Amino acid sequence: MKSVALVFAVCLVAQADDLSDRFDALKRAEAARNAAEVHKYATETSRLARRQIAAQVPPEVRNDYQKERAVYLSQADTYTEYSMAVAASYPGTDAAVIAELTDAIIAQNPKSDYLALAVPPYLASAAQPLDAAGKIMKLQPDNEDALLVLTDASLRAQQYQATERYAAELLAVMSGKARPERYSVEAWREKKAQLSAHVHFNAGVAACSQQAWQTCDAHFRAILSEAVLAGPVNFYLGWANYQLAKSANDRARLQEALKFSQQAAAIAGETQAPARQNVAAIEQELKR
Repeated sequence: MKSVALVFAVCLVAQADDLSDRFDALKRAEAARNAAEVHKYATETSRLARRQIAAQVPPEVRNDYQKERAVYLSQADTYTEYSMAVAASYPGTDAAVIAELTDAIIAQNPKSDYLALAVPPYLASAAQPLDAAGKIMKLQPDNEDALLVLTDASLRAQQYQATERYAAELLAVMSGKARPERYSVEAWREKKAQLSAHVHFNAGVAACSQQAWQTCDAHFRAILSEAVLAGPVNFYLGWANYQLAKSANDRARLQEALKFSQQAAAIAGETQAPARQNVAAIEQELKR
């Protein structure tokens, strides 16, 4: 029995040395910002850590060293998830490697706190972003980045009801979601503002395309202060309010439609020319 115990102890020491070697290799890969090597050594580190975790004696009979070792093994395993999530954002990383890193995190821990960190580069580099977003949504139904991909893709496909549905989901998520630890207060506030503007724009376009003028008007009024979007926002507000004015024979609203259209007509961009045409048409209406 003593010889068996000795062999077992030697094996544990060898495994500990292997784990240390892999973890050191992982840190070197991080320093070199080599995503493929991070993937390789992170998965190996996790595999060895989990093997040692499985071989541990029950918690109630562990000595102090074994208790400390248990904490270390758990932390090493969790660290590999973080390491791979960060590596997914290394500049110049191949899309296939980003996918491998993300899939490895999911395989190790589908509920990983660090998965969301890998999602933006994963979605941005995916050959089939809709499939990638759907995969993430099954694991994290409140993932704002995946919802944004679905909203954009639906609008491009002219699936306007789906656009409005995903937009509503995303706006609800962002209004109630607590700030993730990886964001500063200011960074999270900025992301929420950017997503809100983007989604209101998409939903507004979808509403206008379905001639839901009141809804269109509400979405674009919500982002009227966004200077970067001023041309298109004013164009759609001019269009929506013109249609609302016509249906209600509302001259004051027609004046407002003219104001929005004039502002759009003064801003260079794709909506400038059609806005100028709308200005001329509304002015003719007002002369009657």
